[in-house]
Amino acid sequence: MNEKYTINKTIFEHHNLVGTHYEIGKKQGEIIKKYDHMTKFYTSGKFDAKKSLFSNFEDVYDFFDEHCPGFSDETQGFAEVLGVDLERICIYDFPTSIQNNCSQMVALPPFTENGHTFAGRSYEWNHLEEDLQLRTTKAKGKYKHLGFAGMIFGRFEGLNEEGLCVTASSGGAWGAPRKNKGVNWALAVRVLLDNCKNVSEALDRLESIPIEGTNNFILTDNKGNAAYLESLDSIFNKRKFDNDSDKKYIISTNHYNLEENEENNKYNNPWLLPNSKQRYKIIETAFKNNSPKLTKNNFRDILSKEFPDGLTCHWYTDNFGTLWSVIFDVMEKEIEVCFGPPTHNDWYLFSLDDETKKHKYEVTFPDKRIAF
Repeated sequence: MNEKYTINKTIFEHHNLVGTHYEIGKKQGEIIKKYDHMTKFYTSGKFDAKKSLFSNFEDVYDFFDEHCPGFSDETQGFAEVLGVDLERICIYDFPTSIQNNCSQMVALPPFTENGHTFAGRSYEWNHLEEDLQLRTTKAKGKYKHLGFAGMIFGRFEGLNEEGLCVTASSGGAWGAPRKNKGVNWALAVRVLLDNCKNVSEALDRLESIPIEGTNNFILTDNKGNAAYLESLDSIFNKRKFDNDSDKKYIISTNHYNLEENEENNKYNNPWLLPNSKQRYKIIETAFKNNSPKLTKNNFRDILSKEFPDGLTCHWYTDNFGTLWSVIFDVMEKEIEVCFGPPTHNDWYLFSLDDETKKHKYEVTFPDKRIAF
């Protein structure tokens, strides 16, 4: 196998963060400052009114503070530890129109063997430009949750102590014109995990947050409820699901599926769109072949096989390598995590009761180029 790939090794970390948002921000600063390349990147922000929809940095700060409560306190603590001004924290001006790639899937209780809701997700990008940090987080007055960090302060996905699970993938419409102000989508996911206990609350909250870019979200809870939302430049379309819905599963990759949004697939990348549809078909075929008795093993199988038999991809140089995969048992509030591609790395089981302060995981990334 080594002859086929360029083998790279790196480290994932798992941190337990508890305290006020300000204290958590300081702890995150202490974590990041050990790594020169990460410190340099996350303090490289520079507000430019010509490139922004905001007139000045104060407008940006107030906008984020309004829609992402606690975020400003975290950035303040983070900036103090690193000894920089708030304007230097790059998430305030980070362009969300950078292509990233994910697949997500949900099976509702009537579609699974044990009557649980399962959610799965893989995230594809490259290992040199991501945090690679799993976080168990309990901010004062907020719900405890577990998920991977996105731009330090946000979350790519997660599950909280009340049984709310949030996953996301890009909508792929990177070429669409940008007209509206919005926050980074990973911050929106964090807001939901911090503040919402079920799909109903999360749905209302998510639709109230202006979100920049092109995004797909799946919300599930431990009562068998679910929702699927597609957003483009802060405009949402949605579908709701429960145990009585005709459709018992949800699949989303990197294109729009709802009729209202299909025309926006014209803004998708000419390579990504057919690839996204192929990944969607891989999941759908596996679901139908195993319905209505889907198990966690079925999810693991879909996530672990190499594309085109499954979702694992090894194209890290081309920004399309699997960085991690997760499976949520929403009823049990358990998360199985594979750091790196499952073809080369092990799965680990986490729960919200795991109080381990820190773990490090050595991960193998086998790199090869896309054959265009």
